[in-house]
Amino acid sequence: MDRVNIDCIAGGVLALSCLGQCNRGIVREIICKNMRKQQIAIFRADLSGAAFTLIELLVVIAIIAILAGMLLPALARAKQKAYATECISNLKQVSVALQMYVDDNQDKLPGPVWGGAMASYDQNSSQELIWHIAANLGYPIPSGKTVVAKAFVCPGYLHDAPGLSSDLDSVIGRKVYLLNGDVDPNLNQKVPPFGYPATGGAVEMEPLKFSGIATYAPPAQVFAISDVDQAIPSLNPSVSWWSDLPNKPVHGEVRNQLFFDWHVEAVRW
Repeated sequence: MDRVNIDCIAGGVLALSCLGQCNRGIVREIICKNMRKQQIAIFRADLSGAAFTLIELLVVIAIIAILAGMLLPALARAKQKAYATECISNLKQVSVALQMYVDDNQDKLPGPVWGGAMASYDQNSSQELIWHIAANLGYPIPSGKTVVAKAFVCPGYLHDAPGLSSDLDSVIGRKVYLLNGDVDPNLNQKVPPFGYPATGGAVEMEPLKFSGIATYAPPAQVFAISDVDQAIPSLNPSVSWWSDLPNKPVHGEVRNQLFFDWHVEAVRW
């Protein structure tokens, strides 16, 4: 075989080799495209298989609604319990402040004061219980500045009473507790333990001595301070601050009360 023929054959083989490599690249590209198409198809199939039907969505929504209906009342009860616990703690602090006042004032209870008790005070609030015991609770002595004694505010009242906000200053001028207005079981005679200011032509009534409470009933059975709301049967609806009150007890089935032996009790109503 001559040189020319050999070169021709070699050139042909090289050309076929190049053509083969080119074809393999084309085949590889076609295969890759097909694989990508298959992967996209599989992904779309997975998505279509994972989608919720309308019935499944409705079932999920119904389950969520049932769980919410079970959890929300439980959370509300837990919050109410927390309010009641804080209120009891506050009244215990008030009991200490009252005892300090009695010790410093020859056994005399603070007064004369109004039966509806505010938590706010200033230098002109001498007819409010908090005016007499604020310093014993760790608050400033009465001055020209209005102060709200947080320890004399039931958190349940702050939450439930109309027209209030979480801002403590919103209770300024509001009646937040009820004082015992009569410790004498004799219906023909009214004996307010904290006294009572002169009003409506009636003379001022001086407060009792702390030791004098036992003259009328055992101190452990006579309340001094109570939660206040519109559902208290003995509360006169004609009082000017009636509309400021919650329409029912803020602690559910009980009202927290401080008694004259200084224990605090959740009393069922």
